[in-house]
Amino acid sequence: MRFTLASVLLAVAQAQAATWNSQDCEFVELFFQECAKGPQQTGHFGEQCLGTASESEARGLMKFEQRHPEFRIRHLDKVCKQVCDQEITADKATRQFCHRRRSER
Repeated sequence: MRFTLASVLLAVAQAQAATWNSQDCEFVELFFQECAKGPQQTGHFGEQCLGTASESEARGLMKFEQRHPEFRIRHLDKVCKQVCDQEITADKATRQFCHRRRSER
C-alpha cells in the first residue's frame, strides 16, 4: 500500500495532537486564521503566507515550540500554505491537528 506524504504528516500530527491542551489548539486555530488572510508582504522576502503576523502571535509560536520541542513547525507551515492558497479552510486545517475546535468545547 502506498502512503502519500500528506497522509503520513496527518497521521503524525494527529498522534502528537493527542498530547496537546486547549491552549495549544487555540494557538493552532489562530495560526490557520492568519494563514487564511492570504499572502502578506514581508519586506525583503516579498509576499508570503504567514501563520504569525503579529509580535504576540510570534510569542505564541515560541511558547508552543517550547511546550512541544518534538513537533516540527514545518508541518503547520505546509498546511498554512494550503490554507493560504484556499485549497482547504482554516477550520479543516485546525481539525487536522485538533479534533475539536475551541468553539465546539
